[in-house]
Amino acid sequence: MKKNRPYAAYGFKQFFALFLLFTATYAVRAQTTALVCNDLVIISLEANCTGTVSAGDILEGGPYFPFDHYIVELDKVLPLGNGPWVPAIATAADIGKAYQVRVTDPTTGNKCWGNIKFNTYLQCTGLTTINLDAAGMATLTPASMQTVLADACVGSNTPFITQVNGQSSLALDCDDLGISTVYLQTSDQLGNTNACYASVLVADPSAVCNNCVICPPAAIITFDQAVNVLLPALQSGNLAAFDSFGDAQFNSACTFTDSTYTVTYHPSALGENWFSRSWVGMGPSNTVVGACEQPIIFVFDQNITVSGTVFLDTIENCLKDAAEPGFSPLKVVATKLPSNLKIIQTPDANGAYSLSFDTNGLDSVIIVELQLPNGVNIACPNILVIPTTTSVQQFSMDFGVQAEILCPNMEVSLGIPLMRRCVDNTYFVQYCNTGLVTATNASVTVTLDDLLDITSSTIPWSSVTNKTYTFPVGDVAPLHCGTFNVVAMLSCNTPIGQSICSEAIVYPNGPCGEPWDGPTIQTTAHCDGDSVSLVILNTGTQNMTEALDFIVIEDIIYRQGEFQLNAGDSIRIAMEANGATWRIEAAQVAGNPIADAPTSSIESCGGLTPGLVNAFPPNDGPDYIDISCEVARGAYDPNDKSAVPTGYGSANTIRSNVPLEYKIRFQNTGNDTAFRIVIVDTLSQNLDFASIEAGASSHPYQLKVYQDGILHFIFDPIMLPDSNVNEPASHGFVSFRIAQKPDLPIGTQLLNTANIYFDFNEAVVTNTVLHTIGVPFVTVETQQPYQPGVSVAIQPNPFADWSNVVVTGTALKQGLLTLYDPQGRPVQVQHFEGNTCK
Repeated sequence: MKKNRPYAAYGFKQFFALFLLFTATYAVRAQTTALVCNDLVIISLEANCTGTVSAGDILEGGPYFPFDHYIVELDKVLPLGNGPWVPAIATAADIGKAYQVRVTDPTTGNKCWGNIKFNTYLQCTGLTTINLDAAGMATLTPASMQTVLADACVGSNTPFITQVNGQSSLALDCDDLGISTVYLQTSDQLGNTNACYASVLVADPSAVCNNCVICPPAAIITFDQAVNVLLPALQSGNLAAFDSFGDAQFNSACTFTDSTYTVTYHPSALGENWFSRSWVGMGPSNTVVGACEQPIIFVFDQNITVSGTVFLDTIENCLKDAAEPGFSPLKVVATKLPSNLKIIQTPDANGAYSLSFDTNGLDSVIIVELQLPNGVNIACPNILVIPTTTSVQQFSMDFGVQAEILCPNMEVSLGIPLMRRCVDNTYFVQYCNTGLVTATNASVTVTLDDLLDITSSTIPWSSVTNKTYTFPVGDVAPLHCGTFNVVAMLSCNTPIGQSICSEAIVYPNGPCGEPWDGPTIQTTAHCDGDSVSLVILNTGTQNMTEALDFIVIEDIIYRQGEFQLNAGDSIRIAMEANGATWRIEAAQVAGNPIADAPTSSIESCGGLTPGLVNAFPPNDGPDYIDISCEVARGAYDPNDKSAVPTGYGSANTIRSNVPLEYKIRFQNTGNDTAFRIVIVDTLSQNLDFASIEAGASSHPYQLKVYQDGILHFIFDPIMLPDSNVNEPASHGFVSFRIAQKPDLPIGTQLLNTANIYFDFNEAVVTNTVLHTIGVPFVTVETQQPYQPGVSVAIQPNPFADWSNVVVTGTALKQGLLTLYDPQGRPVQVQHFEGNTCK
C-alpha cells in the first residue's frame, strides 16, 4: 500500500535524495518501548483496490521492532475509538472514509492511536516535457504537467493535480536539465486527496545552457522498439542502433581535442524508462569544454494478468478438455525477479485462478508456476516464464496435472487443542489423497499414549491392538480429504507437564512404482525397567554396504556413533533410566524412498523430568505419519500459539532448515455463540511463505495468504458455543507447517504472534513464539553401548563454561575425554586420572 504525506518544498534532485535517505534510515530501526502513531495518515489502495495496512504505514519516530511484530487494527464504526477493532484490511468500499487506527506491541501491551483515511489507487502515466526559454528559465505548474491521472477503483471520478513537490509552481534552470522525479499532490471530485510520482524532462532546445555541444532533441519511442531493438543492441555493445536519433553538433567556435559518446540505460519504478546518449567534448589538458545529454524515453509500466484453470488431465494430452474436472488443492504462485516478491493464490472450486501484478523497469521476469505435491510430475507444462519486456499484457495458462506413476499419495495430520487430566480430550484427524489415483480401502491407525483410554470416535474402528486403533475410511478420491475425531480420557494420575504422545498413520502408503529392495532404517525407544533401550533396525531386504551415523541425545547432551546392519539385524543402545528425555536419530540409507531421518524419543523412564520431547522435531517426515506430543496441563491460557519443535532454553534454540509446525488455539469465553472467527497471523520474514502446508484443525476454514506473509484463517460460519453453555465444544485450533528460509545464520530469531477476532470483538492477542537458530545441544562424548552398573554424570548440566564429568560404578586409573562439536569433529582431548574430569 502507498502512504501519502505532505512534504516541504525541495528541488527535483534534492527531493529524490531526501527520499532515498529517509528510506535507508527507516530500514535500520530497532526496538523501542513507546509507540507514536501519526495522527492523520492517508493510505492509497493497491492496483487491485484492496490492501492491508502495516505498522510501517502508521508508526512515527522509533526505533522500532521489525514492523511485522506489531498488531494493526481499525475501528470503522461510529463513535470511533471504542471498537469493534477489526483487521486493518481495506477494499474499494472504504475509499474516502476516515477511521481510527490502533497499533499494539504484543510484547509490552503498549498502544498508540491515530486517524486514517483510504484513497483510491491513483494511476499516473505520461512524461511531462518542459523547455527552457531563451534566458535558460522555465516554470513548472500543476497546469503544465502532462501527466494523465485516472482513478483505478472509481470509474466516474476525475482527479486533478494541485501541487508539485508541495508547491504551486517550481522555477527551473540549467541545473535541472534532464529527467527528474516529482511528487504530485492531487484532489478529486469526491473531495479526496491523493499523491503519486511522475517524471519530468527539462530540455534546452535553444542550447542556452551550453552552446559548445548541442544534443539532438529528446525522443519518445515505443515499448517494443526500446526493449526489442535498442536494449539488446546496448547489451551487445552495438551503439550504431542509436544513430537514427541524430548526432550532437560541436560548435567550431569552441576548441576540442577529443570527444566521447556513451549510452546508458536508466530503469525506473515510476513508469518511464530512458536511454541517455551523452556527448562530452574535451579541450586542452583534458578539460571539459562542453557536454550534453539526449534522453530517449519510453513507457515501462504494465499490468500483466495471468488466468487459467488447474485441471486433472485424465486424457493425458495436456489440454483442458470439457470432461476433465478442475480442482483447487494446488496453489498457483507468481514470483517477480529479482525482488522475489510472491503472489500466491488457491484456485476456486472449479480450478479457476487469476493473478494480476504491476511491473516496471526494475523487474526482469515473472515466473508463474503450479506447486506440485509429492508423486506428481511435470508431464504437462507447469511453469510460465514472462519476461517483463513483453508487450503482451494478458496471458492464459492452464495447468494439467498427471501422475508420473499412477498411485495414490496419502497424507495424515493429527492435532489436539490441549491435553487435560481426568477429562475427555479430542484428537482431530485429517487425511488427504494428494495423488491423482483413488486410494482404495484406505485406513488410518491411531496409536494412543499409554496414559490415554479411548471413549468414543466419530467413525467406528475396525480393530484394536493394545493402544492402536484402525479406522477404515473407504476409497479416497484424488486430491480429496476427510476428517474424523477420536476422544480419549487422560489418566487422573498423569503428572502435570508430562508429554502425551500419540501417532497417526494412513494407509496405503507404499512407494509408487517398483518396491524398494534396499536397506530401510527404523528406530524405536522403550523403557526396560532400569534402562532405556534405544534401538536401530534394518527392516529392509538388503544389507547396508556402508556405515552411517547416529546420535543419542540425553535432554541436550549429544553423543555420536556409527552403525552398519545386515538385513533384519538391529543394534540396541542401553542407557540409564534416569528420567531424562532420551532421543535417538539415525541416518537413512541413500536412495530410500522414505526420505526421513529415523527418530525415536522417550521420557519419564525411571523418573520424571519432562518437557523436552518437543524440543526437537518428531519423526513424522513422511507425509503418511504424524506424531502429536502435547504436555498435560493444569491451568492454561485458552488462546495461545505454540510450535514444534519448541527448541531448547530461554532462546528456544533450533537447528536451521528445520520446518516448524505452528498451532493456534482459541476458546469462546464470552457469553454468546461466536458466529465468525478470523485469525490474523503475520509471519516472520525469515520463513518461506510459499511453503505453507495446512494441517489439522478443529473446524473448516478458508486460508488467505497476503503479501509479506500475512495469513488470514477465516472460520465463517463456525458457530462456536461459549464456555458457559458447552465448555468442551468452546475450544478450537488450527495448525500449519512452514519451512525456514534456507540456511539461516546462527542467531537469527523467528518471532510470531497471532491475533484472534471473535465476531466484531477486540482482538485476542496470543503469546509471541520465539525460535533462535543455533545448536540446541552440547556434545560431550562418542557414544558407546551402556555397561550395566557404570554411569557417567555431567555436573552441572546444562553448563556454559565448565562442568565435571563423573564416572561411577567402576574404578578408573586413566581416562580419556574427547569433546566434539555439533558436526562430530573432535575439538578437545583431555587425559585424566581417577573418576572425575573437569
